[in-house]
Parts: sequence; structure tokens; C-alpha cells
Amino acid sequence: MGKVSRDEFTKALSTLRRSGLSETDIKDLRNASSGHFDREPGGLVSGGQAMTKREAEHLVKYLREHPSRHHLSKEQVNKVEEEFNEDLND
Repeated sequence: MGKVSRDEFTKALSTLRRSGLSETDIKDLRNASSGHFDREPGGLVSGGQAMTKREAEHLVKYLREHPSRHHLSKEQVNKVEEEFNEDLND
């Protein structure tokens, strides 16, 4: 509980694709989240295996506050948040 693993993230992207996100939207989401899997807490680059709850919240906040940096609509960002919350609560 409290983390989104790489596998869960990949499954979440598939679910989001089926719920209407385009390949461009998925690419934007992958790009925005890539650093979360590349760094361990403390900023060390070591290929982290999961995104923490705090990191997932930060990603959703980033998507909401910077709509000009991606193609996701507000409704799509809400879907991303819902999907992450499901994984975080498992």
C-alpha cells in the first residue's frame, strides 16, 4: 500500500488507454512520470521500482498546474488520479 509499482503503472496506462486517452496522452503521462521511476528518495539515480503516494500526488498536481506542457484534459487528469488512487489503496 502507498506505492505505484512499474508494473501497476504500465497496467494503469493500459486502463487509461481503454478509457479514452490517446497515444499522445499516454506519451505525455510517461514523460511526466519518468523521473519518478529513475530516482530513489534522496535524489539518487538508481532505477526506483515504485512511485510513492507523495510522488503520485505531485505528478497529478503538476498535470493540473501545467496544462500547457501536455495534451491531457482536466477530465483525463481526473482519470489518471482515480487510477493511481486505486493502485495506492490496494
